[in-house]
Amino acid sequence: MKLAVSSWSLRSYIGKEFTFDRFPMVVRERFGEYGVEGVELISRHMPLSDMRHVDMVAAGLREAGISVVNMPIDVGNISDRDPKRRAHDLRAIMTWIDVAAALGSPNVRVNTGTQTPPFDMDITVDSYRQLADHAAPLGVRILLENHGGISADVANILKLGDGVGWDRFGTCPDFGNFPPDLRYDSLALMAPHAGMVHAKALDLDANLQMPEYDFARCVQIVRATGYDGWWSAEFEGKGEQYAGTAANLQALRQALA
Repeated sequence: MKLAVSSWSLRSYIGKEFTFDRFPMVVRERFGEYGVEGVELISRHMPLSDMRHVDMVAAGLREAGISVVNMPIDVGNISDRDPKRRAHDLRAIMTWIDVAAALGSPNVRVNTGTQTPPFDMDITVDSYRQLADHAAPLGVRILLENHGGISADVANILKLGDGVGWDRFGTCPDFGNFPPDLRYDSLALMAPHAGMVHAKALDLDANLQMPEYDFARCVQIVRATGYDGWWSAEFEGKGEQYAGTAANLQALRQALA
């Protein structure tokens, strides 16, 4: 199994208890016993995208012996109907793709952004194509998460993938972001195209269960497709985040055993 921890899991501590460049070492020290070898570095947690900060994070990764496996990029609106505004945001996202490539990340997650319905999907497809054109020569793949807006509907996600081309575009299914009544069916539709999985957990009890959804069932749905990539623990509960992340990893290992 290939396990990673998202910086979202320790969001309350980054910049307070430790600096962002120390996150890989914190993951190694706190969660190495669970077999964690990767991290997701969310762009919003990195102070700046300049090369001094890139070098600091790269040094932190080397020191910890941890790989960055994905960079979720949370800037811009690639579906903006105003072409000038959209072009501006695409340039900003490309800067973060460059950062991800410099850190050795094989993936970046880019949100669809928002539009007032009815959606003009051609705009979003064109944006993802531009981003894929920029990312592919750098060895980076664009991933799309079910993360609200246009991507709240899994049918839109599949349309976007077909429009961009699945050879350089993939999904990043998140267990927790689906509408409750559509969770398992939607996950089954996204999973065959997964380049990365957000194995999100909320507050787990002593039996590694939670009332909101069946975590183990989500894992098995993805596994049934033959997926063998990275599973990122993304703790989003209200409890203490070190303990919550540890429980998330325990539940993930148990489901993958």
